[in-house]
Amino acid sequence: MTWRITTPGAGWQPINSTPETTQRHALGTRVDAVDETYGAGKFIYLKGVGSTAASDWVGYAPALGTSVRATANGTYPLAVAMAACDTTTKFGWYQTHGIAQARGLTSITHSSGFLALTGTAGSVDDASVIGDHIFNARKTTTVHVVGTFVDSYWLEGPFTTNVVTVRN
Repeated sequence: MTWRITTPGAGWQPINSTPETTQRHALGTRVDAVDETYGAGKFIYLKGVGSTAASDWVGYAPALGTSVRATANGTYPLAVAMAACDTTTKFGWYQTHGIAQARGLTSITHSSGFLALTGTAGSVDDASVIGDHIFNARKTTTVHVVGTFVDSYWLEGPFTTNVVTVRN
């Protein structure tokens, strides 16, 4: 997958590049990009956090441009790391919209219809977890990459609220 930024401007750090230790854009900058296989996507530029690997799910603070590896009981917008932004001294792109290659905890079924945060940072699962439902994301493939559990997911600005009770 090779994402090409379509947002007007010059000097963009490439989407799939190795994270840089020099901040090249304002934190929270958003861009549009296209990929020949996955189509259109949207990305946000964030500061990394320890242990983040490519394809990890992260929560982020839009106003601060910081990220955390997504884990159970999180309350934040979600994105998928495009590269191993594994320290707070690295900066890179995170996908918020489009088809993303992201990590599941186990072999998530395509037909389950829902995702949830887990106790394993950076991964999601389709097991029902009270309060950890992820909104605006769904698995798009029926099989996973054996051993890595990296699959294709449809993202449309995913988020989690850690709400235990939902009322009509």
